Amino acid sequence: MSEYWKSTPKYWCKHCKTFVRDTKLETANHNASPKHQGNLKRFLRDLQRNHDKDEKDKERAKSEVARLNDLVPGKRSQIKSSPAIGDKPRSNFSRNKAPSTSEVSELQRKQNLAQLAEMGISIPSEFRADMAMPGEWQTISEKVIDPIKVEIKPEITSTGRRKRKLDDGETEEEEERLISNKRKSNWKLPYEDDDNELNALLMTTQFKKKIIKSESPTT
Repeated sequence: MSEYWKSTPKYWCKHCKTFVRDTKLETANHNASPKHQGNLKRFLRDLQRNHDKDEKDKERAKSEVARLNDLVPGKRSQIKSSPAIGDKPRSNFSRNKAPSTSEVSELQRKQNLAQLAEMGISIPSEFRADMAMPGEWQTISEKVIDPIKVEIKPEITSTGRRKRKLDDGETEEEEERLISNKRKSNWKLPYEDDDNELNALLMTTQFKKKIIKSESPTT
C-alpha cells in the first residue's frame, strides 16, 4: 500500500479575512484571539446600524406617503363644533377645505420645474417669471440707420494733428507774424559788411603775392 501526504483543510474567516486551519485547537484559538473578537464586535455594530437605518428609511417613506395622500383632492375632515353654554346649538359643521385640483397641479408643476432647473435643463420663458428666474434676451425696439445720411468723419492719422480753424483775430496775428519774420530775414548786422570787405582784401593781397613770386627771376 502506497503512502501519501494529505494537507490539513482550512476555512475562510469572513470577519478576519484570513484562512484558519480546520482543527479543534486552531479554531478555538482563533475564535478566542483579540483580533477575531474585535472584528466580530465591529460586524455586529455595523449590522445593528444598518438595521436602524433601514427602519428610519421605512418610517420616512410612510410619512411621505401619508403627506402625499393628504394632498389628494376629495378628502375632507369634518369636525363637529361643540356648543358652548348658553349658545344655541349649531346645525352646520366646520370643515377644513382641501386644496383644489388646480392648486395641487400648480404646486406639483412648480416642484417639477425646480427639479428640472437643478438638473440644468432649460426652462421655457413663460414659466421663468413664476420661478423668479431671469428670462431670455428680447428685442424691444430697432432703429434703422440710413448709410447715406451718416456723417463721414475725417480720419485722424497718427503722424500729425489736425489744424483747427482760425478766427478772424487769429488770422490777422498770423499774417503780422509772417511779415515780421520776413523783415528780420532781410536785416544784416553792421559787422557783416566789414567782414566781407576784409575777406576780399586778403584774397587780393594773396593773389598779388603769387603773381610777384611767379615773375621774380630764378637764381
